[in-house]
Amino acid sequence: MRTLQTFGLTLICGAAGMLAPLRAATAREVKHDPKTNPHNHPDDVNRRVESLLSRMTLAEKVGQMTQVERNTISEKPSDIRRFSLGSILSGGGQVPTPNTKEAWADMTDSFQREALASRLGIPLIYGIDAIHGHNNLSDAVMFPHNLGLGAAGDRDLVRAVARATAIEVAATGIRWNFAPVAAIPQDLRWGRVYEAFGEESNLVTALTPPYIDGLQDLGL
Repeated sequence: MRTLQTFGLTLICGAAGMLAPLRAATAREVKHDPKTNPHNHPDDVNRRVESLLSRMTLAEKVGQMTQVERNTISEKPSDIRRFSLGSILSGGGQVPTPNTKEAWADMTDSFQREALASRLGIPLIYGIDAIHGHNNLSDAVMFPHNLGLGAAGDRDLVRAVARATAIEVAATGIRWNFAPVAAIPQDLRWGRVYEAFGEESNLVTALTPPYIDGLQDLGL
């Protein structure tokens, strides 16, 4: 099982594989040299957090707690550095042009470079709504929404779907997936009923853990 830890937060992540292998976007290409960054303690997360917090201004702390949508930052990515932004989300339809895995990786790399060029060089967290496969990426594998997976009621299938999704998401340089929806809907008028496994708490309880395990465990 592999997860990505950033400042003490464990994030859902994976590694490239199902799509044609790409470079390890952001993880190896875009990084500070610890020798030139005195507050970087790569082997001690707690020390790094304390060191960074002691240096951060109020504006930088606010920036780190701010998440912007990709379309609001794409025209002026320098704002990532200027405001010390902590995270970006690609919601539905917020894609690069062309919509290819290479363009996605180039985009996330470019945003990460802006973050690492900020005063403290704090990495950016990039999120995606890959809720039934990497549904924003052209030619990615599309799976049934959680409601369909819930109807199947198969834990092994759910884990396999999540693992395949993680592989394709990671191939585009993204390590944070806003999934699964672990809600227990009781009213069909709610607009995201289809993103839940079902209305039975036992079903949601049974299928949510294997989905998370699949997102995290790539055997690498």
